[in-house]
Amino acid sequence: MAKNIVNKSVERYFEAEQYNRIGWARVKGFTVGTNRPLKISRIHDANAEIDCYITDKVLQLCQMGKLNIDDVVLIQFMDRDPKKAVVVDKVHCAHP
Repeated sequence: MAKNIVNKSVERYFEAEQYNRIGWARVKGFTVGTNRPLKISRIHDANAEIDCYITDKVLQLCQMGKLNIDDVVLIQFMDRDPKKAVVVDKVHCAHP
């Protein structure tokens, strides 16, 4: 039940976004071996988390240990679909 409430709040949170633009988000976690391995949240709303696809560049950053929790990343939506969020690059390192 709680998961459904969170999913609905994420959908409402991203409704206002124009899905054809690139946005900023913060890395919240990793799930190895899944289709969407990176969990992110919006910068100003840590409760709105979504699982994202990643590009090869982001995969390489993960494998080299250069992408950490709380790092800031760029996200883009494939086909303007809120369920197809993709992390395209790392912007800022939270842990020097």
